[in-house]
Amino acid sequence: MQHLDISYFSARSPIEQPVLVACAELLNLTHLSISGGHLHRDGLNLAVLTSLRRLNTLAISPHTDEGLDGLEDAHLASASRLTTLRSLSLRASEDVTDEGFSALTCLTQLTHLRIVPLGLGVSREGLAKVVSSLPSLQTLSVGLLEARQVAALKPLADRLPQVHLVLNSPDTSAASFFSTCTLCLRTSLTSLRMVR
Repeated sequence: MQHLDISYFSARSPIEQPVLVACAELLNLTHLSISGGHLHRDGLNLAVLTSLRRLNTLAISPHTDEGLDGLEDAHLASASRLTTLRSLSLRASEDVTDEGFSALTCLTQLTHLRIVPLGLGVSREGLAKVVSSLPSLQTLSVGLLEARQVAALKPLADRLPQVHLVLNSPDTSAASFFSTCTLCLRTSLTSLRMVR
């Protein structure tokens, strides 16, 4: 098996470590996607997937409504051991910081990186450090919790061919947000979605 998609239809179903351990035994796996459910209270150690030497695409998207949260700094740190990845997509917690995000600098083969949302603790410098450490990166997709986070992306506009944004802030004025995007990202913004 090379391609595996696991979907939890109930937000109450826990994504548990034994599921990842079982996936780690599928040595020909190149694509793994886990969506829905919620993170088990004991957390997930993504580093168990290092046995998958052909794995190039990983997507982990737990359900986040009803107070159920996304991946945190420790999860990003464990993902940094998966150095064969070319595409990484994570539904993160808003608590992700520079410390967790900077762990991704080890993934030098990444061409596509998706972090939704980008944690409020990720600074302009932290974002620039990660992007500059990923020489093959072509597409960056981030979810923003606040319109002010667009400014952190401005230094990257000339470096990245494609930037995709999702703004999940019902209090933000669409007109002012569009203006900010035009000023900061006019050369590389590929798509924009506002969730209200």
